[in-house]
Amino acid sequence: MKKLAKLFTKSVGIIVLFSTLLFGQEVDTTIVLEGAPKIFIDAHRIDMDYVRREVQFVNYVNDREQADIFIFVTTNRTGSRGIEYTLTFIGKNQFEGMNDTIIFNSLSTDTDDNIRHGFVKTLKMGLVPYMLETSLISMFDVKFNTTMNTNRIKDKWDYWIFRTRLRGSIRGEEFRSFYYISGELDADRITEEWKLRFGAGINYDEDKYTYEDEDDYISFSRRWTVRAQIVKSISDHWSIGGYARFLSSTYSNLKRNFGIGPAIEYNFFPYSESTYREIRFSYSLSYIYNHYFDETIYGKLEEALFRQSFEVDTEFMQPWGDIEISAEYSNYMNDFSKNRLELWADFSINIFEGFAISFGGGYTMIHDQIYLPARDLTLDEVLLQRSELATQYNFWIHYGFSYTFGSIYNNIVNPRFN
Repeated sequence: MKKLAKLFTKSVGIIVLFSTLLFGQEVDTTIVLEGAPKIFIDAHRIDMDYVRREVQFVNYVNDREQADIFIFVTTNRTGSRGIEYTLTFIGKNQFEGMNDTIIFNSLSTDTDDNIRHGFVKTLKMGLVPYMLETSLISMFDVKFNTTMNTNRIKDKWDYWIFRTRLRGSIRGEEFRSFYYISGELDADRITEEWKLRFGAGINYDEDKYTYEDEDDYISFSRRWTVRAQIVKSISDHWSIGGYARFLSSTYSNLKRNFGIGPAIEYNFFPYSESTYREIRFSYSLSYIYNHYFDETIYGKLEEALFRQSFEVDTEFMQPWGDIEISAEYSNYMNDFSKNRLELWADFSINIFEGFAISFGGGYTMIHDQIYLPARDLTLDEVLLQRSELATQYNFWIHYGFSYTFGSIYNNIVNPRFN
C-alpha cells in the first residue's frame, strides 16, 4: 500500500508539472464573475451544462460548503405523470436567513428541452432576491409576457391520463436465440382528493438453444397482470383505499391469482411535506384466491386465503443527504407461521466538505412460499431462473464514497469529446 501511495503521489506530481509547463501558470480570471454569489445545486437528472450556459450571473462551485446559496432540488410524480420540481433556496454567509421555495411542474408530454428550459426559468426567478443584495443588480431588467393566456380552462379529460407501452427485443447467435416482449396499458386519475390507478401488463421471455446439432432446448416464462388501486384523501395525515389484482405467472406457479382488499395509511408529517420527509404507517387486509399450474408442496391445486400486511416507510431528503428506511411484515391469517419480513435502508450522507458516503442494504425473511410446486424442477428452470426456488431469506448490500478536492469553481462548459 505504501508503494502504491508513493507511486500515486509521484504520478500526480508529474501530471501537475507537465500541465504547468504546457499551459503556463497564469490563472484564467475570466471563469469567475466578480461580485456574483457562489451557488451549489443539489439535483438529480438535471442538465447542468445547460444551466451553466443559461444562468451566467452566478459562480458555480463544486462543494455545498463553499456556496453562498445552496439550492436543494427534490422531485415528485404528479397526477398527470409529469414531475413536480421543488427548488429550495438556502442562503449562507452574506445571505444567511434568506430562504425560499419555488415549485416548477413539467408535463408528461414535455420534452427534455422543455423541462430544462422551465427549470432554468424557475431557477432565475428564485435567484432574483439574492441578486438584489449584490452589485450586479444594476445589470438586470424585468420582462413580462403579455401574450400569456391567464384564463382558467376546463380539462376535457377530467384529469384522466392514459398510457400504452410496447417493448421487445430479439437477439441471436448460431446456436442460441432470445425473444422478449412486454406491453402495458395504464389509466390514472389523480387529484387532491382521489387517486385512481388502473393497469394491465404482459411479459413473455423465450430462450432457445441448439446443443451439438441435437434437439432444440426451449425455455420460456410468461406473466400477465390486471390491477386497480383506489385511494381517498381523508386529511393531511390520513388516507384510505383499496386494491384489486388478477395475476398469472409461470415463475411463481400461479395459473390464476386474484387478490382484493382495503388499506389505511397514516403519515406522521403532512403529505404536503412529502418531497422532504415522510414517516408513513400502513395496514392492509386482503382476500386471495390461488389456482396453481402444478400441485404445491402443501398438496394444493387451488385455495382461498386471507393475508394482512403492516408497513412503515421513512424518508428524509435534506441538504445534508438522503435517508430511506422501510420495513414490511405480512402473514396469512389461517397460519401465522406463513409470514414474510422485509427490511431495507439506503443512506447518502455528506460528511464534510467534498466527502460523501453512500451505503444501504436489504434483508427478507421468507416463510410464505405456499405456491412452490411439489415436483422437481428441471435444470433449465433452475439455471435460467424460470421458476422460483425455495428459500428462507435473501439479502443485498451496497456501499461507496466520493471525495472531491481542488478548485471550488465550476463555471466552465466544454462538451468536446463527450
